[in-house]
Amino acid sequence: MQLRVLGYPVIVLDQWLPHKTVKSIKQELEYLEPYLETPAQTNSAVDETGKPLRENSAIWLDRVYQNRQYSRTLQALDQLYKPEFMNELELQDRFWTNLSTSMCDSSLLQRWTIGNHYPKHVDKSALTAIYTVSRSDDCVGGNILIEDQTITTNANQLILMPGFLQHQTLVVERGVRWSVNRFIGHLNYGP
Repeated sequence: MQLRVLGYPVIVLDQWLPHKTVKSIKQELEYLEPYLETPAQTNSAVDETGKPLRENSAIWLDRVYQNRQYSRTLQALDQLYKPEFMNELELQDRFWTNLSTSMCDSSLLQRWTIGNHYPKHVDKSALTAIYTVSRSDDCVGGNILIEDQTITTNANQLILMPGFLQHQTLVVERGVRWSVNRFIGHLNYGP
């Protein structure tokens, strides 16, 4: 795992999970793909006319699984709360002590295809974790812009940031990108 600190306080972890874990998450994604919902069904943020800002397919994993032990994806994301992981983050910036005090979260599985994007917005969460599970070999675009810094998304990459930072998902020009967003210390998210 490679940890990079980008600006205040944005952290990128490349090759975050072991290959075996990523493989089992991908199998879970294949199983869930037929159940993905429209932005309106997942309560996406809307513009002033009521049109959803996000244009991709998604599903709240917390609605699918009443018990996190049944989801390899949710179990993997729970590694965020392990003391050794939190200690590593807190060494980078005291801001990350917020992670250890967060009492609630929800996770949104998302599939990004050609033309999908999410304009500039802020999340209603204290912390946001964006885990890019996979990108097709031919995937172009779908990168993350946080404030004025573009982060090229890679498979098995975790981006951690405060939810109050303005960010967006840039247009996917070709291919498919799968991600899971975990909203930590959220307000009115998810199920």
